[in-house]
Amino acid sequence: MKKKFKIENDSGLNYIVTFDDEAGSLKASCTCQAGQHFTLCKHVIKYMEEDKEIAEALENYGLIDIYNEYLEKKEEAEQLKEEAKNLKKKFARLLLGRYRNKK
Repeated sequence: MKKKFKIENDSGLNYIVTFDDEAGSLKASCTCQAGQHFTLCKHVIKYMEEDKEIAEALENYGLIDIYNEYLEKKEEAEQLKEEAKNLKKKFARLLLGRYRNKK
């Protein structure tokens, strides 16, 4: 399987997303800046989630479990980040609140 997708970003730039398993393992690439630095970009994720053949390849090559674990940990991290933000606000209110001198 070899699939190429052309995607246009909000600024009108075109990127090419490629999935290839012809060498015996599934590989993906994207011509965006993140992809050029070998970072899993949103463009690759988009087609992993939208294209049935690619989703099947992820399963066939045993990659779906680690991807699902990544999604789970990402969600946990987002929840922890939100909790930390709320605790920081609460702490700031308590520590930095106006000092009222009671007489």
